[in-house]
Amino acid sequence: FEAAQRSSDLISRIMEFSSQIDLRTQIYDLREIIGEPLELLRSTLPSTITLNIDIAAEIEELRLDPTLIQTVVMNIVSNAVDAIADKLGEINISLARIDCDDRMARGITGLRAGPYARLSIADTGCGMDEATIDRIYDPFFTTKNVGEGTGLGLSSTLGIVTGHGGAISVNSAPGEGSTFDIYLPLPAASENE
Repeated sequence: FEAAQRSSDLISRIMEFSSQIDLRTQIYDLREIIGEPLELLRSTLPSTITLNIDIAAEIEELRLDPTLIQTVVMNIVSNAVDAIADKLGEINISLARIDCDDRMARGITGLRAGPYARLSIADTGCGMDEATIDRIYDPFFTTKNVGEGTGLGLSSTLGIVTGHGGAISVNSAPGEGSTFDIYLPLPAASENE
C-alpha cells in the first residue's frame, strides 16, 4: 500500500511539474522525430555498444513537442550507455502501435485504455534493484558519483511524457538490464474522421 501511495504522490508531483512545461505541440510523424537523435547516437556510441532499431512501418501521426520527445530519447539512451559502462552491450529501440486494454492500463500508472505509440528502449546494462526503481523519477536522485549526474534526467523525462498524456513503465533487475516503455497516445479513430 505504501508503494502505491508513494507512486500516486509522485505522479501528482510530476503532473504538477509537467503542467509547468511549455509544450509546443504540433502533429508529427514520431518515426521521423526519434530518427534524428538515433542517427546522432549511432555515430557517438562507444564501439562496445551495438544499437539495434526496429521501427514499425505504420504509426499514425500524433500531437507532440519534437524537442522534448527527442530529450526523452536522449535521456534514456544516455542512462543505458552509462549502465553498460565499458562492457560489451546492446541498446534495443523499437517503436510500435499498440492498443491498450483496461487490464493493461491498470498495470501501468497513468495509462488509460486506447491506442498508443509504444517506444521501447532496452539495454543489457547492470540493471536496477527495486529500491532504485522506486526512486528513479525522484528529482535529484542519482546513482552516479557526485558531479557526474544531476538526477533530473528521468524526472524531467516522466514530466515530459505525462505532459503529452502518456505514461512510462520500467522493467529491470540487477544484472539483467533495463527496459523503458514510453506510451504516447495516438488519436482515436473518431478523431481522424
